[in-house]
Amino acid sequence: MISNKTLHYLSYLKFVFFIWMMALTVYAYIIPPNKELIPITGNIMLLLGVFMGFEGLSDVERLSEREKKKLSNPKHVKRLSVILFIAFIGSIVLSLYFFFLKYIFKDINPDYLSDFKRLGSDCLVMGLGFLCLLKLLYDQEKYVKSLESKTEE
Repeated sequence: MISNKTLHYLSYLKFVFFIWMMALTVYAYIIPPNKELIPITGNIMLLLGVFMGFEGLSDVERLSEREKKKLSNPKHVKRLSVILFIAFIGSIVLSLYFFFLKYIFKDINPDYLSDFKRLGSDCLVMGLGFLCLLKLLYDQEKYVKSLESKTEE
C-alpha cells in the first residue's frame, strides 16, 4: 500500500509539468509563423491537466493556518467548489465540441479536424485535472472539520 507521504512526495512532480507548461506557453507567444498553434495549445492544456492531477495527490494534512482558516469558512469552500465544478463541466463541454466538430462543420479541413480532435482529448485531461482539484478541496475541508471537532472536545 502506498502511504500518504509517498503520494505527497510524488505530488512534487507537478512542478516539472508546471515549468514545462509555462515554457511552452512562452514558446506559443514567440512561435514562428509557420508552426501550428492548435497542437501547442493542446499540449499546454494537457500539461495543465496533469499538473492539477499531481496537485490532487498532495497531502491534505499539510495546510497553513491561512488555508485552514479559509477552509473552515463554508461560503469559501462552496464558492471554490462551484468554480471548480463549472470549470470541469466547461472543459468537458468544450471537449465534446471539439470531438463533434466534423458534424458541426461539414467542410472542415481534415488536418485541422485531427488537430481539434487532439485538442478535445487535451481538454478532457484538463477537465479531469479540475475534478482532482475538487476532490482535494473536499478532502481538505473534511480534514479541517475534523480538526475543529477535536478542538471542541
